[in-house]
Amino acid sequence: MTDHKSRTADLAKEYLALRNRYGEVEPRPEVAGIELAMNRRRFRIQHLHSQLAEIQEQLRWLESELEGYDKGMELVLLDAIEQLRRGHEEAWSPFPVLGYRMWLVDEHGFCGVKRVWASSTMNARCLTTGEDDEVPHTDGRCGNPACGIYATKSVRHLLGERLPRTDDTIAVGLVGMSGKVVEHRRGYRAQRTTVLALVLLGEVSVGIDDPAEIESLFANSLHRHSSRGDPIKGDPIERTVEYLEERARRLTWTLDKKSE
Repeated sequence: MTDHKSRTADLAKEYLALRNRYGEVEPRPEVAGIELAMNRRRFRIQHLHSQLAEIQEQLRWLESELEGYDKGMELVLLDAIEQLRRGHEEAWSPFPVLGYRMWLVDEHGFCGVKRVWASSTMNARCLTTGEDDEVPHTDGRCGNPACGIYATKSVRHLLGERLPRTDDTIAVGLVGMSGKVVEHRRGYRAQRTTVLALVLLGEVSVGIDDPAEIESLFANSLHRHSSRGDPIKGDPIERTVEYLEERARRLTWTLDKKSE
């Protein structure tokens, strides 16, 4: 393309020199017409280049301003999300929220209110709507009681004044709740719950805080009556409260150290 332009420019110079030599003042119409068209396009190209430079400068400014707005929007959205969750008493934490719950242990396993736990970790499901997104729901879609895995804030409140009368074993556990956790006055509803420590109350009562042993208890019904752990003697309610609260204090201290 450059060679072609150079060739055209050389020919234009030669043509002008010959016109001057032979006294032709006006160029031929076809030459003049093409030259006029080319000059118009050169002017248009120059004008567009100046516009392009201005547009590129505006783009740089807009992109810089957009980056600033994006950072501001991130902070505003984080604050809005946190306020919205607080308004619905909902928590998201990198560390588990601690609580307590109880199971009846029979030939079927660790029986919660609506489901048997086949593992020491349970994921919540909405049994009313069948929708598992955003569980536990906070918009009232699943009625009362709302979905989620329940736990209380106080093991003493969970046990009350006396244990239920039953020939089966009762399990009382310290649990860690993660994912979406909705806080209520006396407890929580969680998306995911893992048993962290457990007291089995029966003919021989024991406390267990080994994760592998706990998982084996939930997964293997034959292992439930031969579990290894710390003997629970004396008043069952007081000893259970002491055992689980002490484990909760240990875990809280460990989590606090991790967050430092």
